[in-house]
Amino acid sequence: MVIEQAMGVARSHGYGAEVHLSDFVEGVKANGFIAEALGKHAVAGVTVAPARTS
Repeated sequence: MVIEQAMGVARSHGYGAEVHLSDFVEGVKANGFIAEALGKHAVAGVTVAPARTS
């Protein structure tokens, strides 16, 4: 199953906001929050997207 999700930040907030959002998303993937939420809500047949590669 593919669950297409997106998060964004307005360019007017600057590069720092983009970095912060990206770091946040990578962090919740890495610390297991996303996998835990999928399990808590009985979402079966999906996996967390792999970490970014740079």
